[in-house]
Amino acid sequence: MVSARTSAAVSLPRQVAMYLCRVLTPYSTPTIARHFGDRHHTTVLYACKTVEGRLQIDPGLAEKVAAIKQEIECPWPGEAA
Repeated sequence: MVSARTSAAVSLPRQVAMYLCRVLTPYSTPTIARHFGDRHHTTVLYACKTVEGRLQIDPGLAEKVAAIKQEIECPWPGEAA
């Protein structure tokens, strides 16, 4: 996730991770950016905007992100949130 690689196989998951950090935590974009390999805070803003746009047009991605979000938010395995 902190790699400098820009291939789609790495960049989309990294963007989703940044988006989830922004949505699920109280941390600022500069703080999130630092934890992703000392990136600039605008990279986090761009990632969030990109993911939000893709969630609107890609139901498969929206399902995956929702599942990840639910798994993160659920305090105990097997317990419905």
